[in-house]
Amino acid sequence: MTINHHRQEAIQRGARMLRTALGPAIARLLADPAVVEVMLNPDGRLWVDRLSEGLSDTGERLSATDGERIVRDVLATHILKQTGSYEQASYAIQDIPEMVAQHYGRFLPQHKAEIAARILNQVWAAA
Repeated sequence: MTINHHRQEAIQRGARMLRTALGPAIARLLADPAVVEVMLNPDGRLWVDRLSEGLSDTGERLSATDGERIVRDVLATHILKQTGSYEQASYAIQDIPEMVAQHYGRFLPQHKAEIAARILNQVWAAA
């Protein structure tokens, strides 16, 4: 197997994880190539912005609990993949590092040293 094959598999797994985290209503909307944005209002209504039609209410509703879960899942996973830090992910979602490790640990990047080097290079470049 080539590196490109492994990379493609990782991208596909990430896309499946994202569809699962977003839930079926949002995943279905995002499958439409004309959709450029999906918005969740505080009242639970899902709105969609399509290139050809503009903004419209989808008629779908999500509970506040589902909205919070989606944000926590996506945010924790993203931070963990970018930094490899349970502490940073737990700070962002206001939970303990042990919970992040238990629920999101499978998304820990395989090359933490590369991530650390990239972050250090960014810090040095900004200084």
